[in-house]
Amino acid sequence: MSQGLQHLGTQRIVWISGKALGSSLDAATWLETTRELRELGWQVTLVAKGPRGTYRVEDVEIYCLPRPRIYLFGYLVFQVSVLLFLLQHLSSIDVVFFHQMSAPWLLPLKAVRRLLGRSRPLFVMDTRDVVAVRRGLRNRARRLFFQFAHWLANK
Repeated sequence: MSQGLQHLGTQRIVWISGKALGSSLDAATWLETTRELRELGWQVTLVAKGPRGTYRVEDVEIYCLPRPRIYLFGYLVFQVSVLLFLLQHLSSIDVVFFHQMSAPWLLPLKAVRRLLGRSRPLFVMDTRDVVAVRRGLRNRARRLFFQFAHWLANK
């Protein structure tokens, strides 16, 4: 199997994080939860942004996909890379955890799953953010995107 999913067993989770877990202050959210899920017997592939490849952060293996440092463009490149990664391994994944910012790109895979007549993978949106309340165009766009992602996920 290709790089990034070679360790998957019977209960397979791919967890998408748009952060650079090697330098993120809240990396423990993903790293500790991944470690615990693995101890419970789940095979977890934690996907984060960074130079393409498999790395260890605080003794947790993560698979990184590139995300250029250009606002919006870098985000789109990362989401397309995640989508291609998931399409490549769709038949071997049981659950996909993802942040609401990935919903518009990942949830169409539910339709692909249905067209293939499969019940897996399940798509679980991991939402812990609150909607931005500050004024400004950027925050308004983020609020609208947040609402759209939740609307889409609830379909």
